[in-house]
Amino acid sequence: MNESVWLVCDRLNSVAFVADGDKLQEAQAFYQSRVHRPVGFVVADLPFLRQRFRDLVGPETRTFNRAEVAAVVGTNKPVIFNWVQDGLIRPSIRPRRGPGRGNAMEFSWHDAFVAAVLGTLARAGCNVKTLGEVSKLLYGGSKTKRKQAEAERVATEATIR
Repeated sequence: MNESVWLVCDRLNSVAFVADGDKLQEAQAFYQSRVHRPVGFVVADLPFLRQRFRDLVGPETRTFNRAEVAAVVGTNKPVIFNWVQDGLIRPSIRPRRGPGRGNAMEFSWHDAFVAAVLGTLARAGCNVKTLGEVSKLLYGGSKTKRKQAEAERVATEATIR
């Protein structure tokens, strides 16, 4: 059994879901059969990405300021600010409390990881709506659990057929 967990994004239809490593092709085929229009899959191995990110930036205890997150993503600080405003990433260590010195945002390792994944997907052609779906998946929450359960159901149905 493959231990990978795949993040699957349909950049043409603004959809994102997760699939078990050994059920990736079945999940993609099942999804494609339900959409009935062209799809543009972008697929990423999440455990591999996490390890690669850890190798590049250091341990998960590290924190980041906005300039450091921008450098990791390969963009500039205004883009990171806009992503925070749009709710794509969250400065979970220290949210912005207003303008001026001393109110700088501080991001956790996970926040920076989410930003790096979103940056990669944006360069691959994913739109903001798709990035929002990926952000929800990576940050967790009730919608994520429902989507993960749905992806598991989709993969299971595809395997049964």
